[in-house]
Amino acid sequence: MRKLAAILIAILVTACGGSNDAPKKANIAAAADLPLSGDWLADRVDDETLAYTRIPSLFGLTSAPKDNAFGPALASDAYVDWFNRVTAGLDETIVKDIAEDNAIAAWLVRYQRSPLEIIVRPMPGSKVKAPVSILSINTSLREADGASEAINALLASAGGLPAITLDADGIAEVAGLPVPAAVSYETSGRILVAIGNGTTGAKLLKARDALAKSSDSNPMSTLVDRIDTSGQGLVSWINVEQALIAGQLLIPEQVFAQIREAGLEDAKAVAFGYGVADGKARMSFFADLPDTGGVRGLIPNVDNALDLPLTGDPTLALTLALPTVEEIRDMVAVGGDDALADMDAGLEEWRNTGGFDIEALYAQLDGEAILVSEPVGFYGALRIRDKTEFLRVLTEAASTLESPLVQKQINGVTIHYWKMPSLISMFGEEMMADQGTGPEQQLLSLYANNGTHLFWVFDGNYAVIADTPQLLIDRARRRSSTTLAAWLSEHQGQSLQHALFGMTGSMRGLPRTVYHSYLAFLPTLADFARLEADIWEIPTADDLGLADTGALGLSVVAEESVLGIEMAMEHSPFDVFAGGSFGTIAAVGVISAIAIPAYQDYTIRVQVSSGLSASAPFKTKVAEYYLENGAFPNATIAEELGQDIFAGFIDQILVQADTGVIVIYYGTDANMQIYGSYITLTPEVDPINGSITFRCEGGDMQQKYLPSVCRSPDPYSQTGWPGD
Repeated sequence: MRKLAAILIAILVTACGGSNDAPKKANIAAAADLPLSGDWLADRVDDETLAYTRIPSLFGLTSAPKDNAFGPALASDAYVDWFNRVTAGLDETIVKDIAEDNAIAAWLVRYQRSPLEIIVRPMPGSKVKAPVSILSINTSLREADGASEAINALLASAGGLPAITLDADGIAEVAGLPVPAAVSYETSGRILVAIGNGTTGAKLLKARDALAKSSDSNPMSTLVDRIDTSGQGLVSWINVEQALIAGQLLIPEQVFAQIREAGLEDAKAVAFGYGVADGKARMSFFADLPDTGGVRGLIPNVDNALDLPLTGDPTLALTLALPTVEEIRDMVAVGGDDALADMDAGLEEWRNTGGFDIEALYAQLDGEAILVSEPVGFYGALRIRDKTEFLRVLTEAASTLESPLVQKQINGVTIHYWKMPSLISMFGEEMMADQGTGPEQQLLSLYANNGTHLFWVFDGNYAVIADTPQLLIDRARRRSSTTLAAWLSEHQGQSLQHALFGMTGSMRGLPRTVYHSYLAFLPTLADFARLEADIWEIPTADDLGLADTGALGLSVVAEESVLGIEMAMEHSPFDVFAGGSFGTIAAVGVISAIAIPAYQDYTIRVQVSSGLSASAPFKTKVAEYYLENGAFPNATIAEELGQDIFAGFIDQILVQADTGVIVIYYGTDANMQIYGSYITLTPEVDPINGSITFRCEGGDMQQKYLPSVCRSPDPYSQTGWPGD
């Protein structure tokens, strides 16, 4: 069994994918029949379906043609012949010699020829709407007797379940399970299994007939087609709307808990998995989540143009969708009026001290920030709404700071230059004065004279920004050959049109390296099958027209009704090791390690802030009681003022007797990081005018989850360390 496990692991970690921008492909002889088939139940999903899962077959991961550049090789007559010989040899060596009594090994190697698919839905063709689970798999079994023998071996291995006998229609009921079940076999090799209350052989036969026709409308295609179109990938899809209504008894509660924790209870559907789409391997999570308020209402819908002209194919591109001023204010408003006031105070300080009307300057940015490494070098670009107004605001700020803008005409191109003063020179006079006349003050004085040197040109709708004018001069000399959007689509298999954040890199030699690694594995597999390594006729990389470069990318998507995160690869997550580019995968890992936890912390802070909003009427009642009675509520009144919420993220809001302190407890719908935690609002009476304000304190909650008004001025005075 250890040998079997080693072989299975070796097969599973060798995945195939595709590429493009290639030379003309040679003619490759295609096989008349392929030994492996793709999904089948996926085309039968309709509006009554609660959930769908596809589990790849053992050989489907490596040997089934997909929508990529390896596809022609895996569909070639030479490869199919090699595959049939090797699987027959593995049947002899693994199934018969090593795992003679292992029915699962026999199914994986000898019988299974498609993914295992599972749907949860009412029985097709039945008037009863109780959900059942239906499993589908295509096999190499072409005779009923052989199918019965194989099914019974599997049943015997599953705790000694009683054997079945297929009737004339290929139907049998399965005994010994906690719930009714039935199995169907057709001579095409298709096996269906139905499990659930009310299941009978007659109902499965009717369901089989109903499933013979594909669904006219498929609600999961919107999300799943973005993850995998090959029919061979790992995919799960949940119809959240239907499942929340009817499926809680069949779908594990922890799944629903995760949906609620992610703020997806308003989602229509969610899908996640790994597969191939648009010629690239993808690992993705998507949610069909319309903008109905809540957390989703704080995430802007993104529509990037990305029509930045390029002088050649980049090796790295990063994009960031910038929210509008109004969207930023909406996000800050989650923290309440105090947060907005803090923001306005900061903007006013910039205007008065720094000389910037930074809000007016930011308002001229048109939603796109880009970093690109292409043949002329590494530079950034900002999409500008109105170049004239942008320059006016910037010129005004530069004049106030006594560091004017400079323009230079070179080869007919206007290059703008500005030495932006250091922050110390703008805001650090008090800091420098505090240092006296010692070395610290001298160092600060030296730094204060430094600044950031910015050079830029306007190209189309973008301000192209560089550290040196020479890069911009070279860029202007070269004629633009493409745009960023075109390069992303044609070479990287990504659009990033709706990406809040996107990163993609191009690695030279990757497609060929991965393909050759796969071919090098084939003789080893043949050795296990005790065959001669006859791979001479399998197409070469030139036959396939494999590209010179491969892609690796990461994006966070925010469309009108779709949120998601996606990692795109040329072939598989192991590309980076095959390509030898550890730096690229490290960059993706670092960004993931920063961006994903930061977003999780942000959603938790939104939940905490909802408690402050919910406390508003309680603050009013406590203040009114004090102003009328000259004291805070006693135990009886305080108990009456408190309330068990049990809705949203709040469990209870209580008022403490005699002090008027309001305590907000977070309940089961809140993130696990704050579940059971609390924050307090302590009333403070102004002795002069008698007015009451409430001081927010973090209770037992970590500092990083608290709104700014609740954070302790001493970072060590309560739970949590700086930077938590």
